[in-house]
Amino acid sequence: MICAVIDLGSNTFHLLITESSASDGATFNILHRETHFTGLSSGGGKWIPDDIYADALKKIALFADALTKYNPDKVKIVGTAVLRTAANSLAFVKDAEKVLQYPVEIIEGQTEATFIAKGTLIHQEMKTGNHVILDIGGGSTECIYLNNGKIKAIKSFPLGVGVLKTIYFKNDPVHMADLITVNRYFEETTTEWLSTLPQIELDSIAGASGTFESLENIIWGKSEYGNHVTPVSLDSFENLYRVVMTLCEQERKLYPGVPEKRAALLPVGLELIRFFIQKLRPKTLVTTHYSMKEGIALDLMS
Repeated sequence: MICAVIDLGSNTFHLLITESSASDGATFNILHRETHFTGLSSGGGKWIPDDIYADALKKIALFADALTKYNPDKVKIVGTAVLRTAANSLAFVKDAEKVLQYPVEIIEGQTEATFIAKGTLIHQEMKTGNHVILDIGGGSTECIYLNNGKIKAIKSFPLGVGVLKTIYFKNDPVHMADLITVNRYFEETTTEWLSTLPQIELDSIAGASGTFESLENIIWGKSEYGNHVTPVSLDSFENLYRVVMTLCEQERKLYPGVPEKRAALLPVGLELIRFFIQKLRPKTLVTTHYSMKEGIALDLMS
């Protein structure tokens, strides 16, 4: 069985086409992957700007071509944070459905987080110990606490890097006053949920997002998709943080390993990761490449 998943995210659109490689649908082979940065969240989550809107539909047309080529048995298309909040999201969804010829389902944050957990748990390394998955998107951030492969707590926060940049990160390079203000907002938004987590030693914060992939690319010189996790030491993170936060966007674009399209949002993502490190005190960070779209693929195949 061939399944296709399209994730219309707040900053990035993803297409994953898989073929089941087991009768129980527990594993799959990847036939096709495609990712396009759209910046849907650049309107602060309240509006999809006209130029972004038009360009995003062009990216969706590329996905439509791939669906025609592979003719999947099952297709699931989901929209996340910005498509939950933008005033013109309904019009965008209708236009996307015309191009794709399939319905688009707008999912809530809790549903999104559940699929993220299911995808991340494909990694064997995540099935034992205590971990918090941190999926930083353009319009929201999902947090999932795992204990020995079981979901124990789950939360979607309105902490997307695209929205946060619009509201709080107006200076380039970043000003200390902006960081103080945004950390106050982080605190107000997360304290209640974080206080419900058990006081245990956390093995890792596992990152399933563009910011973590950027970290991996900068520190290790590459970011390779696959069923593996990649460690990023806390010292390496802190050293990188101290450098990046002093750079303007143009300097970040020239910094080795920084993807050009991630340069504008990188300080926002790093600040958010640093906040959770300070709150959760993990032993290390890891990047995970399987996330929501892989979780949805498993769901379709099973």
